[in-house]
Amino acid sequence: DTWLMEGLANYSALMMLEETKGKKEAAAVLLRYRDNLLVSLGEGRIVDDAGPILWGERLINSRDRGSWNTITYEKGAWIFHMLRARMGDDAFFRMLKAMPTQFARQPLTTAAFQQFAAGFLPAKAPDADLEEFFSQWVESTGIPRIELSTTVSGKAPRVTVNASLTQTMVSKEFGTMAPVVIRFARGPAETRWVHTSSDVEEYSWTFRAAPARVELDPDWLILRRE
Repeated sequence: DTWLMEGLANYSALMMLEETKGKKEAAAVLLRYRDNLLVSLGEGRIVDDAGPILWGERLINSRDRGSWNTITYEKGAWIFHMLRARMGDDAFFRMLKAMPTQFARQPLTTAAFQQFAAGFLPAKAPDADLEEFFSQWVESTGIPRIELSTTVSGKAPRVTVNASLTQTMVSKEFGTMAPVVIRFARGPAETRWVHTSSDVEEYSWTFRAAPARVELDPDWLILRRE
């Protein structure tokens, strides 16, 4: 499928930029891609609304013909970036290395790639078959705004962090996984991947020390609005 080839080609260029110039430079490009997808088309519509990336060249024949390039190349890069975040770097690069062998003598379709990519997710990962991921990001449209609010209670060695996530600017059917990063004054940060939906989603975690900060997706691992 077109989006797979073009999106991966574009993301490969971004990975080279990341290797030579650093993650901040690559992240800045991804944010420009995000802004391009949010450009208004009038009548309350944005570029991303022109159609799902799965449509491929059919987007050229839509009334928003210029959107094809942005959706195919730039949203395509975002999709691979989000898959990388879900898998972790080691698994993602193993997947890329295995792709030429896996698909050497067969078409690289979206359905086949979904099944293939799911095999590189961590054990017991949510959305283990990537059904929701592909349904939202590949087969549909939508870029959510996600807001995080937290409260902290208790004392060391039992500190409770309650998190509440509110999602807007997308359809009621939209849902995705988002990382919440908990940072401490000492020791490594911890990341919790949580599900967002049209309902307010609430989570609670217990730690041995009080966090210094609790942040939603500080490294821009998912495509979302400010």
